[in-house]
Amino acid sequence: MGKYKFIKKLLFLIIQVFLSIIIIISISTTPILLKDMKLNFIEYFKANLNLINKLIHFDNSTYWVNGELFPQIINKSYETFNVFIITFFISIVISTILTCIIFTFFQKNSSLIGEILDYIDAIPDLLIISLLQLFVITFFKKTGILLAKISGFGHESSVLLPIIILSVPSITYFTKVSLLSVKNEVIKNYILLAKSKGLSNTFIFSRHIFRNILYELFINSKTLIWSMLSTLVIIEYLFQNQGIFHFLLSYREPEVFVLVMLLIYLPFFVCYKIALLFIPNNYEKDVK
Repeated sequence: MGKYKFIKKLLFLIIQVFLSIIIIISISTTPILLKDMKLNFIEYFKANLNLINKLIHFDNSTYWVNGELFPQIINKSYETFNVFIITFFISIVISTILTCIIFTFFQKNSSLIGEILDYIDAIPDLLIISLLQLFVITFFKKTGILLAKISGFGHESSVLLPIIILSVPSITYFTKVSLLSVKNEVIKNYILLAKSKGLSNTFIFSRHIFRNILYELFINSKTLIWSMLSTLVIIEYLFQNQGIFHFLLSYREPEVFVLVMLLIYLPFFVCYKIALLFIPNNYEKDVK
């Protein structure tokens, strides 16, 4: 029975990946479908078949009209994922610490703090980018000290400012989600029992609440990731960082789009499927 379930899950994963690739290919050739403001189904169908054939019989030297895609597309991916991974872990750590502090010391004011986070979250990314760049330039003019690169140049990328810009909305979003999850958790009987035993808020959060909201946070992290990726498109364009999104905006051929999307989608897909093996969606809520 266990072997049958494993095979069933494996087949389901293969089907998911296959359908995802088909959808990505279909999206990549959409401009051909809408060429000259007309629906060109025959050309669209031919373009999809041609692209699928290129993927099946992949040849790095002929796949892309502008030359070899590999290894340059991998190098571009490294630039993007370097900023993304650092920002993601910084956001998770800081938001978790903030949630713990708010729950421990400012639990009565959590609603007010949530409203403040809503206002911060509403600040446009472009405004944050402009203000930070202006601050760095002004500080440099006054002191002669360059705090961070305000733009990439050649193979050198600006890293510090993109991480800060990406962290602000990420931290506020994940802190809001964490606070909401904690708010739904503290009214449950096992928390009331823990408080009646005289356990501290810090102990209750770290020992019981955090592990019980972990699955919910994990699910909401998907929204956070896609939000971060969309912001990265803007950041790489404005900072001229030579990442994978800048590469995609520079070369908009369907071949490039397909491989870029696969390089982004597949790692996240695999990571989430692996993580689900270690993050069950139910915890026994007890107080020992």
